[in-house]
Amino acid sequence: MSKEQMTDADAAAYCLYRAIEAASTYGAEQAKAVVTHAKFLASKGRITQEQAMDIVVRFGNHSATRQRLEKFGWFSKTAKVDALEVAMRKLQAENTSELEKMTE
Repeated sequence: MSKEQMTDADAAAYCLYRAIEAASTYGAEQAKAVVTHAKFLASKGRITQEQAMDIVVRFGNHSATRQRLEKFGWFSKTAKVDALEVAMRKLQAENTSELEKMTE
C-alpha cells in the first residue's frame, strides 16, 4: 500500500477482502475484522475517520454482505441453493415446456 489517501472504493475493498481472504463465509467474525482493518487504515492516515465509519456501517449487516459476496462468487463453494430460485426455475422449465408444445 502506498502512503497516499485511499478512495472510498479502494478502502472498502481492502477492508472487506482482508476480512474474508481466509474465510468460507461472512459473519460476526469477519465484520469485526472489517472494523479492525478500517481502524488500521484510519490510524495510518490512509482514510478519514468518516470513511472508516462508512465502511463499518456498510459491512455491518452480516446477512446482506454475505449474500452479496455469494452472489459475486466469493463463497460459491458454500452457497446454499435458494428455495425461491428453485421454485422459480421449476416454473420457468414448465413454462418453456408448455411453449414448446404450443409451437409443435
